[in-house]
Amino acid sequence: TKRIDSEEYFLTFYTLTEDNQIISTERSSNIAICSKVNALSFSPSSKYLMVGTEKRFIIYYLNDTDDESPIEIFGTNKEIKMSVDCDGITCACWSPDESLIAVGFQHEV
Repeated sequence: TKRIDSEEYFLTFYTLTEDNQIISTERSSNIAICSKVNALSFSPSSKYLMVGTEKRFIIYYLNDTDDESPIEIFGTNKEIKMSVDCDGITCACWSPDESLIAVGFQHEV
């Protein structure tokens, strides 16, 4: 199980046991989120994490095996799959088959 915090505009990933004891932590020290986190959404399979901030929308691939060599963003098992600059993400969700995402954001007219 993974739990996410927004702390000083970085993400911290906690790996927990079933009784919520922290096994390990990984902090997004190599990439600043750029602004506070407003929305988080795990995909239905828990393979992806969508993060919405005041300035950016990012999808991370959460690889729990060491078989692949993803881009080193959060240690060896987190990879950015998509990053889009936009204004004020307020909510984010996945379709059940993970083929579509919906993102709500503020836009000044």
